[in-house]
Amino acid sequence: MCLAMNRQTPATVVDHIIPHCGDSYLFWDSNNYQSLCDRCHNSKTWYETTKSTRLPNNIKPKSKDITILFGAPCSGKTTYANKQDCKVIDFDDIKRTVSGKDYDMPPHYIPTCIAIRNKMIEQSRGKLIIIATLPNARIREHWLTKLKAKALMMVTPEHICISRLKSTDRPNKRGQIALIKRWFQEFMPLGNESFIKMY
Repeated sequence: MCLAMNRQTPATVVDHIIPHCGDSYLFWDSNNYQSLCDRCHNSKTWYETTKSTRLPNNIKPKSKDITILFGAPCSGKTTYANKQDCKVIDFDDIKRTVSGKDYDMPPHYIPTCIAIRNKMIEQSRGKLIIIATLPNARIREHWLTKLKAKALMMVTPEHICISRLKSTDRPNKRGQIALIKRWFQEFMPLGNESFIKMY
């Protein structure tokens, strides 16, 4: 996890890649081991035990200029963010770095990816954009409050998001379309959003 954040830290803990949850086979399977530093192990374990989409209570970002760029899948968030003059934290990029896969990442990598994202949020300085979907208003409000962040919504109609998806080589298009539709069903505005349009 530290290497994914371009840090070299001595590993002090043997971590189970897939949580063993009392399963002795997973516990003793040496192919299920990875070396982590204590902080990364604690972050990963926190997510595994809480399954929380919220940020940890003790997260303390160094940046005082954070924007959460949110919107539906395929709405153009990454394209927009990468044109800005700032550090960008994109969960999809973290997933690719950790798993080596573009989109069909095995779910046991998710806790590691979340722990890396949270570390990057804590350690990044200067202007920062965090890319997320966050359709749930309560969870989005939690993120904005915890990070003292501004909300910037990518406004792209559902049919354009689906059309963009169909023109990509992403696998499991049916599942991805379902994610886009679910985002539009779940989304509720908070009233504190700024908007950007890229279509």
